[in-house]
Amino acid sequence: MGNLKEIKDFTGAKIIVSNNEYELLKKGIISIPKGTNISGKLISYLGNLFPKAISYPPVEADIRISETYSLKNFGFNASIIPTPGHTEGSLSVVFDLGEAFVGDTCFNILPINKSTVFPPFAKDIAILLKSWKLLLDTKVQELFPGHGKPFDIDKLQKSYIKLKEKII
Repeated sequence: MGNLKEIKDFTGAKIIVSNNEYELLKKGIISIPKGTNISGKLISYLGNLFPKAISYPPVEADIRISETYSLKNFGFNASIIPTPGHTEGSLSVVFDLGEAFVGDTCFNILPINKSTVFPPFAKDIAILLKSWKLLLDTKVQELFPGHGKPFDIDKLQKSYIKLKEKII
């Protein structure tokens, strides 16, 4: 988010944001979700204690979405799908060929995420689980997280099963 305004100004790229986070983007505010592990809890606490330290230049979005949005008009065989849970406005870009850029909906940083892609921060774990199920129900084969290395759909499936067992 820190360079988004510069990127928009330099390239003229259209900025697409979830309706759920439009106001945050417009004001340059980051809301760090609750931590899901000890380090995540500490970072969340400190980040929310000093919000100005992690603010960014405000950006006006060009397109606001609340449901699946096709990118075909931009020349991509892909769609943006809402995948909330990490935050209320988390989005993923799913390509027709089977790749998905999932941002912070999943993490794959070794050794922290050796056997799971569970993020260290999540606003709502039950909603995150639904977003994972939504990704599993697509034709996605390879996922690219915002943090860590790409991973295949099998790792998401195993993580989904583990998380579902914890919640139930």
